[in-house]
Parts: sequence; C-alpha cells; structure tokens
Amino acid sequence: MRRLPRRPIAALAVLVLLGLGVSAAFLLPSSGAQGTSTYTYPTKPTATKPTTTHESGGGGSETTESAETTTAETTTTATSTVTSTATSTSVPTTTSAAPVALQTIVRVRTRSNVHLHVTLLVDQAGMTLYHFTREKPHHVLCTGGCASAWPPLLVGAGGKVVPGLGVNRLRLGTVRRPDGQLQVTYAGLALYRFSGDTKPGDAKGQGFGHAWFAVGPSGRVIGG
Repeated sequence: MRRLPRRPIAALAVLVLLGLGVSAAFLLPSSGAQGTSTYTYPTKPTATKPTTTHESGGGGSETTESAETTTAETTTTATSTVTSTATSTSVPTTTSAAPVALQTIVRVRTRSNVHLHVTLLVDQAGMTLYHFTREKPHHVLCTGGCASAWPPLLVGAGGKVVPGLGVNRLRLGTVRRPDGQLQVTYAGLALYRFSGDTKPGDAKGQGFGHAWFAVGPSGRVIGG
C-alpha cells in the first residue's frame, strides 16, 4: 500500500475539525431559538389582560345590576311619593269641586239707592243688578273671566223668575248663555252683579269702563 504524505493528512484533519465546528455553530442558535420559543410561549396564556378584562367585565355586570337595582328602587320610591302626593292632593280638590245648585226661584225687585239717588233693580239679596251695554238685547258676550268679575244672575232649569215690588212681570225673561245656563233678563237686557259690591246698596260697578250700568225699572240702563 502507498502511504499518503503527512502534510495532506494533517490538512484533511484540520478541515474535518473545521467542518464539525461550523455544524456545531449552526446547531447552537437553532437550539437556542427553540429554547427561547419554548420559554416565551407559556407566558402569553398567563397574561393578565384577558383575566383582568373578564374580571372587570364581571365586576362591571355586578355594578350595572346594582345600579339598575338602585335605580329601580329609587323609581319605585319616587312613584310612591308622587302617587301619595297626588292622592292627598285630590281629596280636597274633589271635595271643593262640588257643583253649586242653581236657584229654582229668582226674585227681582226694585230698591232706592242712596248713592246714585235713583231707584234700580236688585236681586233678592238686595245686590245691584247691572247690564253690559256692549251686548245686544237677548244676547250674551260676558263669559269666562268677565263672568267671574261680573257674575250673571242665573236661574236653574225648570225654575222661574218672580217679580218683586215695582217690577214689571212682562219684562222679565231668560236668555241661554254659551255654556247652556239660563240668565235672567229684563226688557231683553241680560242682568249681572258686580264682584266689587260687598253689601246691599253698593253700586261700585256703576259706569265701570263706560260699559257697565245699573238697570232701572223702566227697562233702561241708568246713566248710560
């Protein structure tokens, strides 16, 4: 057998060693990467964000339910308070809203007025009777707030108007108001009282607004 020279053998040995070193160098980073991956991946499932989000969500739901419960309780309490207030308020309102019965017999008579120095028409309580001169005979204009200040002389359905001393019975009559009630008239003039008169003999509404005047037994307004 032919022997190889020593130098080529030495050179070949060096190349083999170098090749092993390179292979080892490539294997180490790969193992390290795998090791790093194996170490890193388990940490991701244990991250606190999903857990925190889940717990926060649960807590939020509980808080929401508590808030809803509190709101419901508050609403119930408020509703009970309003209902109680409405009930307590409605009692006196209903009591005070009882309808006032109209007189079935209304008496109109005459009376001498010491302030105006004339004889004029009054109701059975002695209160002066007026007419609104902007109204035509057998026609009513004073309604609503006007009728509150100047209450009309009314008679109940089926009632009658009775003449007193000095009153012409033929001149007495009634006219139907817009609300359906019957108002007493004299010679076709609708008769009213004045809320400013507080006692018999008062005639504070005389000449008011140059439109309100007392009515005389002749069937005409006084001073109008």
